[in-house]
Amino acid sequence: PAMADDFYRTLMDEQDRKTILQTCPRNIDMVYDPPPLNDVKISADGKRMDSSL
Repeated sequence: PAMADDFYRTLMDEQDRKTILQTCPRNIDMVYDPPPLNDVKISADGKRMDSSL
């Protein structure tokens, strides 16, 4: 394909695109558990600076 063509865009009609989008799971249904934060040793100066923020 030429550089002017949009290579990554799929050419679907509106009805097919809506059908595919409606069958995909929504973000609301996704369960996300963030990884636990690592325990980081912070100096007294660092704690003071953090509390001031």
